[in-house]
Amino acid sequence: MHSSLFGWHLMCSLPMKGCCCCCCCSCCCRRADPNAPKALKNVSLELARDAAKVASHSVWLHMTAAYVLYTAVLGVYAFWGPKAGKQIYEMRGESADVIFGGVTVVTGVFGTLLGGLTLDALGSTLSNANLVCGVSNLVGLAFVLVSFLAAQSFTAFIILFAFGELALFMMQAPVAAIGMWSVPPALRPLAISMVTVSIHLLGDVPSPPLVGAIQSALEAGKSPQAADAQWRVSMSLISLLLAFSGAVFLRGACISRRAKDYRKADELTAAAADDQHMHLPQHAADVGHAGTGLCDNSSGLLGSGGSSLPGSPARPGHRRRGSGSSLLHNSAAAGSGGASLRESGSGGGAAAAAAGGGASAGSDGGGGAAVASWLGTAAGAAADDKQPLLDPMTTDSSSSSPQQHND
Repeated sequence: MHSSLFGWHLMCSLPMKGCCCCCCCSCCCRRADPNAPKALKNVSLELARDAAKVASHSVWLHMTAAYVLYTAVLGVYAFWGPKAGKQIYEMRGESADVIFGGVTVVTGVFGTLLGGLTLDALGSTLSNANLVCGVSNLVGLAFVLVSFLAAQSFTAFIILFAFGELALFMMQAPVAAIGMWSVPPALRPLAISMVTVSIHLLGDVPSPPLVGAIQSALEAGKSPQAADAQWRVSMSLISLLLAFSGAVFLRGACISRRAKDYRKADELTAAAADDQHMHLPQHAADVGHAGTGLCDNSSGLLGSGGSSLPGSPARPGHRRRGSGSSLLHNSAAAGSGGASLRESGSGGGAAAAAAGGGASAGSDGGGGAAVASWLGTAAGAAADDKQPLLDPMTTDSSSSSPQQHND
């Protein structure tokens, strides 16, 4: 009786336990799937945590704040600059738009290149990058203020304004470097994205309407000629933001001296090597090139067997095994070397015979040609270096089998 009940319970409980185990395993596997899409809440929380990590780096935060002010000014120049030039200097037609656009394109290209070269000359560090950005903002502000407030002709205005924009565009390369060097590599894409969104959302999007409101307030109740002259005031006022931008960049330069540079070790080593190479005297560079030429010549004198392979040692008499194609390619050279040794009577008969055997084997084809030609190359090199690599007792010319050797 008891045995039958026990058997009935056992038969019923085993399938139920198996079903429970299968359900648990399926749930665990489903949760562990790395390709499963994340919920919107989890993605938002992860993005918020990463954004907070990026904003916790003070160098990046200073750069972003200064870059927002800088972009606000450039947005005003792009939107209101041609109209201000027309109104101040009473220009007609579309010439002002064309001139402003051409000046912006030319100064943008050359200013960006000049800023990158300046940073390379000073040294590729976070502090120097912030320093270049701060100084370029202040120098550009000086030229722009003089062009808006003191220039009496459009020609003088556009020349001064071009120098100002050239100085302002010098910060484009250094500011991009700051955005990448001031945060860990894993956060760089998010950091650059946050910079781009910030400079547009807080910079060149709200600044043109703000300047338009300021100009409307300045023109109220004035004659047309006096109203046009107010463009000098409104454009100069918005240009003062460059002073705050330069100050924030200079503060960032001070903070960067004790902040961490998140470039990888190989990037820092390469940057230091470039800086050292740029400051080397000319005679040191010539010596380096001469040394390179000597190394190239020495590799050619050591032979074409295995010494041309990367990492092969440069000890006399030492040869490394090359590929089969290189051995076949050098069979003719080995034969000619063996023949010259035989003529000079320096014990190269065995080498010439081995080389001849290698050539005949190469004409027959197959792997034996590669081995025989290698023997000829090794024997010729051993005769030159007075360090035989093969056993002299086994270098009989009648033997065509490969011989053992030690590197």
